[in-house]
Amino acid sequence: NLYTTTHLFKRHLAQYFCPMTASQQLTVAEIGVFHGHSTAVLAAVFHQVIAVDVEESYLRLASLQTNGSRNVVFLTGDSGADRWHAFRSNRIDAVVIDADHRYESVLADISNALSVKTVKHFAFHDYQAAGVRQAIAEFEERGALVNCQAIGSGWDGSAWYDGWNAETETKVSEGRLCRRGKLGNLAPSFVNKTFYVY
Repeated sequence: NLYTTTHLFKRHLAQYFCPMTASQQLTVAEIGVFHGHSTAVLAAVFHQVIAVDVEESYLRLASLQTNGSRNVVFLTGDSGADRWHAFRSNRIDAVVIDADHRYESVLADISNALSVKTVKHFAFHDYQAAGVRQAIAEFEERGALVNCQAIGSGWDGSAWYDGWNAETETKVSEGRLCRRGKLGNLAPSFVNKTFYVY
């Protein structure tokens, strides 16, 4: 099912983050929760989870999946709009991005996440979507995202979803896991900003 994360994706997230969270109290922002299956895993791994979705109904479902975990905060909002100012005043160590898969939206989500200086780790779902791949590739080329690795189904280059095209989608995994790189060559984000010209 392309609409939710696979067990392998969730296992790879846990394997990556558990060693870090064993010695530190880390916070993750999950952007796009759908039914909350990944949210439940993140709640078991992280000290604090901030789950954001534009659909209130998805947040209600996610709340049921997490069985009322006290370490999960649910927020309704459009992650593409620059409402990350609230996050900038908090310590967020990791971001899981699985919201709107259009190129411009993923670009905005990554830019907004990079504006939170404490974010060191990025996980992306639906890497098979062209907009997701293109946006991540641009940040990798700039050096803003480094040490990226494939996670979830297809991490080994195997076919894993209906519609998989062996000629154009070799080595396309379900997700991608990256670390923050040097940001010296990143231009500021002007997505969803208002300008007045006089």
